[in-house]
Amino acid sequence: MRYSFSQKIRSLPLFVDSLGYQWQQESIKRPKGYHYVHWLHTQKGEGIVEINQKKYHLTEHSGILINEGVPHNYYALSDDWTTAYFTFGGVLIQDMMNLLQFGDYQLLNTNIPTIDRFISELLDQEIKEHIEYQYEASGLVYQFLMLIKNHTDRKHYSSAKYQQIVQPILNLIETSYASDLSNQNMADIVGYTPQYVNKVFKEQIDISPTQYLASYRIRKAKELMIQKNKMSIEEIALLVGFQTVNYFITVFRKQEKITPYQFKQSLQ
Repeated sequence: MRYSFSQKIRSLPLFVDSLGYQWQQESIKRPKGYHYVHWLHTQKGEGIVEINQKKYHLTEHSGILINEGVPHNYYALSDDWTTAYFTFGGVLIQDMMNLLQFGDYQLLNTNIPTIDRFISELLDQEIKEHIEYQYEASGLVYQFLMLIKNHTDRKHYSSAKYQQIVQPILNLIETSYASDLSNQNMADIVGYTPQYVNKVFKEQIDISPTQYLASYRIRKAKELMIQKNKMSIEEIALLVGFQTVNYFITVFRKQEKITPYQFKQSLQ
């Protein structure tokens, strides 16, 4: 069974796009990715998911969370490949994905039955689809993200590399994001070369320090646009650490798929 929500309030922080359960999974090719965040797990049989020229084997009780816009393909390895899936978006979806450090994708092979039940229960409620239900569903998407985070393999958070290199730089970014932070500045606080710091960062959280910094600045810019709607785009860009408004617009559009002006208009 699959269900696509026709009434989407795209101005909500989070909203449901579609659900699928006990779905006989067909092959999918998305060279430009999907326009919403996408969760997929195997209920029966097995399949392959391809991302960044790597193949991931989805056996029973394993799943993957794929960020919006990430190119991917998947196909069955057995005739009975049956899946459950959940797609969702929203104004704050990328803030949530970045805050939870999910990166381009997140593999999971623990507690899939709990996630399976969650999707099943959501699908049972689809008959309630009306304008008010999308507000309820916004909270359910948040619950789903917390469910994924709770069961994600977090061993690296207690690793020596994470504690010695990643965490101090995250702390620096969160307290000094408006400053002129370079790769060298961030490497200096942990006493390693920028090249080594980039390597460890990507191993631990799938992105580089400069990518995390840019993403964090965009998150703060969106908060300012929501809280202080009379402030100009130029003022906001400078306040969150961008040297020029043109670069701010470029980074914002790349991350959010819309311009800061369009985002601001969507809040009115």
